[in-house]
Amino acid sequence: MEKNGSWMRRLAYASLIAILTMAALPAAAQVTLGAGDDGWVTTGGGQTSVDLTYFPIKAFFGSDPTNPVVNLKGQPLSSSLGSIDTIVNRPNATTIPGLNQPTTTVVQVKALSLVSEASVQIGAKSYNLNVFNSHLGSATGTMTLTQTNGDGGTYNSSFDVTPRLKFTNVSNPSDIVVIDCGAVSPHCNDALITSNAAWVRTGGAGNFQPSSQGATPLNPGIAVDGDGDGTNDYTTVGQSNFYAGYSSVTPFPPVSSPHNHQAQQRFHQTLPPTDCKIQQAGASKAATAQAQAIIRICKAVIQPQ
Repeated sequence: MEKNGSWMRRLAYASLIAILTMAALPAAAQVTLGAGDDGWVTTGGGQTSVDLTYFPIKAFFGSDPTNPVVNLKGQPLSSSLGSIDTIVNRPNATTIPGLNQPTTTVVQVKALSLVSEASVQIGAKSYNLNVFNSHLGSATGTMTLTQTNGDGGTYNSSFDVTPRLKFTNVSNPSDIVVIDCGAVSPHCNDALITSNAAWVRTGGAGNFQPSSQGATPLNPGIAVDGDGDGTNDYTTVGQSNFYAGYSSVTPFPPVSSPHNHQAQQRFHQTLPPTDCKIQQAGASKAATAQAQAIIRICKAVIQPQ
């Protein structure tokens, strides 16, 4: 009996040590990402394009464009924002409970400013094209974040953007035609933009420093014209501790990595975000081909000024 009792005591002692050891191990700490604005820069060189076939061009101009697929690049929203051409706002703080536990939050496109890399030929006239975000339509979506280590992880986002197209006659800048898809619906519809990329936060073990990595801070209190109508309609709330497009594996930043751009079936190299893919707009709404618009947008993080 004594031997058996001794064995039982040793087992109880070993179990107690195991429990205390497990309690001493650090749990997968939750991370809170503050609400705030994220500033993006859109690269040119064919990475971003709009297909005017899916817009009612003929109804406004009397003829279709000779070159309907138009390459776009970012046009800065404000001199106070450096090269930022797109502002995505996350209105709510997001708490990620632990590692590998996807958490979804709301995102809103507050400002969008793109410009054609070459003029658009419609009839006998050439036009420069600007693409903005219509304040009359949708600009909301979701972002699902996954924490893979103490510094950050990956995310995927999906949001609708109702575009506002502004055509300016190259030879006569006072000749301007605006097609606001928020006003002419259902003749054109939202563009569904999806993106998969990495993210990192400040305050993590890797001590990510945005300024040392060329990330321009998005300060609060800057008024911008988000829909290109000449009137400021959004005032920035400022950057939080969240930075999209940077790998959460130290040292920062990562080297560029090749990937297959699914929308254009083109193999190229890019700095983070490490991947992007664009889906045809309107598919989720079972819209007709005439009511669908394609805007292919591949975003990049802000580069050093």
